[in-house]
Amino acid sequence: MFSEPNHPRFAQYTLESTKRWSATIAALDAFVFVSPEYNHGYPGMLKHLLDTCLKEYIHKAVGICGSGTSGFR
Repeated sequence: MFSEPNHPRFAQYTLESTKRWSATIAALDAFVFVSPEYNHGYPGMLKHLLDTCLKEYIHKAVGICGSGTSGFR
C-alpha cells in the first residue's frame, strides 16, 4: 500500500506491478469486483486499488459485489 512515489493522478508509475495493473485496467471496458464484506462495505485495500489507477477507470462501468454474513444470525 502506498508503494508508488508519485500521486496516482499523474499516472507516473515506477513499479512493474502497478504498470501491469494499469495496462490491464486500461484494456478492459467494464469490471465486476467480488469482495468479502468488511464493516458493511468493501475493504480498504480494494478502495486503495481503485484509487491507485483512477484515470484508467474513468468512463467505465464498475460494479462491486460484497459477500458477507451481515444480517444472518
